[in-house]
Amino acid sequence: MPTGRQVSLYHIRQLHAKLYEFYKAEQMTDVTITCAADSTPVRTHAFVCATSGYLADLLAGASGPPYVLALPSMGADRLRVLLDFLYSASLDPTISLTTYLQLASELKVPLLLEASQHALNQKIQTFGFNLESVDAGAAADDLRTIYAYILTNFSEGKLREQTINLFAAHPFAFTCRFFPPVSLPAFALAAECLRLIPPDVFTRVLSSEIATHQDFPSHTWKIGSLRAYVARHWEGRRPLAGFDVVYENIWTGETRECLWNPNGGSSSYTVEEFRVPPGDVIEGVHIRSGWVIDQITFVTRAGLYLGPCGLSAGGNVVELSMKDPRAFALYTAPSPRRSRAMIESESDYEEEGDVESENSESPALSPHSPHPTPALVALHGFKYVNIANQGLVFWNNVRFCYSAITFDALKPKMSIPPAPNVLAKLHFSL
Repeated sequence: MPTGRQVSLYHIRQLHAKLYEFYKAEQMTDVTITCAADSTPVRTHAFVCATSGYLADLLAGASGPPYVLALPSMGADRLRVLLDFLYSASLDPTISLTTYLQLASELKVPLLLEASQHALNQKIQTFGFNLESVDAGAAADDLRTIYAYILTNFSEGKLREQTINLFAAHPFAFTCRFFPPVSLPAFALAAECLRLIPPDVFTRVLSSEIATHQDFPSHTWKIGSLRAYVARHWEGRRPLAGFDVVYENIWTGETRECLWNPNGGSSSYTVEEFRVPPGDVIEGVHIRSGWVIDQITFVTRAGLYLGPCGLSAGGNVVELSMKDPRAFALYTAPSPRRSRAMIESESDYEEEGDVESENSESPALSPHSPHPTPALVALHGFKYVNIANQGLVFWNNVRFCYSAITFDALKPKMSIPPAPNVLAKLHFSL
């Protein structure tokens, strides 16, 4: 049986719906509004108009009821958009949020500002969960336009504060290949508030995801050395920008390089090479990172520390250890093909957080597997995208990829070490 509160809410909704019907039928109205360049008046109800501060002021200075008001600077179509919201208490999804924000600002409608704030939050959440959808680019353009409008036209207030907070939480909503159709000063203003993006350059995704190890199967190659590029100056810090990975053939000793090659050359970076001793491999990783990678130190099986790669002490601390393989997720190694860094692409960032499995099922998680966890072998490579910020290029959304033994490929009660080609099948990433 409905509660008294539920009955009251139902009653209010019914009254609201009936009032909306009266408005659309121009019945029992007591306000007539004439608009610019439109001879057809708009008829509405005074107490609905009073929810707009601007219209309430006009009503206070007019004689009535009935009231006659004039809006020489507004078209009837825009006024009807506002009235439809006031009567229905909902936003029309076919109308841009910027239009609602303009109306809320011009006509002083707190209810519309609050509804717009809620709609903006929903847009952000939807955008975050649909980065790979076909309309992700359009959604990002929409957000950039909305953000720019708010930061330009709202000097204070809850909506502006929310916009800045959302921008700080989702800076990659601004990643783009082309300048948005809004004025640059709005982005400069956002940068001034947030110190995330400089006024003269946008943070841009410069490449699709790159895998350093895609041409270097783990039964033949291991990481022989890492050439670290450290930014000379970025926000008063010296974070790690990226790596050249030098692979060593474990059978012949041959070396090959997977080069990073940042745009603009290496003059903006210092370079230092860290060599893995012969017969040794990298097992552990100590990471300090925030928005960029501040510092990485690698630990070999023999206990040698390689690093620090990066000279910034900021960021959160994370340690990767092969002793805890439960933190790793299975993914399919890429097919051999040469990596092409710095390709202009519309690829989006994956959100930071736990890495999800790229396969539907991992042997480590299979209830029928006699081995509950994989046998990780060594760090074998990285997956990343390139971004540009303040004239520098950085690795971002980095995954640390480990080679691993596939137990399903081993015979039961095998008393000898597995053949080298066993290691060619899988990688695990964190």
